[in-house]
Amino acid sequence: MEPIVASRARLQKEDPRQQALKSSNGDHQRGKKSNSEALQEMEYEAILQEVISQVVEEDAKALAHSVLSDYDAKMIKLQQSQITAIASKQLIDTFLLEHLIGMTSAYDPGFRGKEHSSVLASWMFDILIRQYFSIQEQQQTTSENVPLGDFHQKAFEVALDVILTDLNNLAEEDMEDLLEYERGVQAAGSMS
Repeated sequence: MEPIVASRARLQKEDPRQQALKSSNGDHQRGKKSNSEALQEMEYEAILQEVISQVVEEDAKALAHSVLSDYDAKMIKLQQSQITAIASKQLIDTFLLEHLIGMTSAYDPGFRGKEHSSVLASWMFDILIRQYFSIQEQQQTTSENVPLGDFHQKAFEVALDVILTDLNNLAEEDMEDLLEYERGVQAAGSMS
């Protein structure tokens, strides 16, 4: 590229008469020069294209690595928070169980099975009532969540379309089988 720029600068500095003389004497040489210049430009473009593709490929790899690293970091953070929540719940359950065992062992040795079972039944009833109310509260929160409701409605519509399409296809296949069976029966009847 540099020889082309240098020759243009040189031509601009020369006298117009000298340029006309050179152009009339060098028409034949210009054809050769322009071909060699075109080949040289093509080589430069090929080299430039190769360098650009390598740089783009390296940048794309770096960007993909960066995005995947960020995603992995977010997923690890999410998983750690979920594990922490589950572990804390199990820890609380363990402490509650130990407390229940401690309460049952705190009663005197005269504590009989019938009384023992009624105490355990009342504790279990309390736990079940709390769980029921917790589930009911979560269901109410879920049903009040408009975006989630829209998502479920759209998902249901898609699932319904798939199911109805499958049922329609099955019904058509069954009808074809019945027609084929009837034709076979009619053909067997006409042969008899």
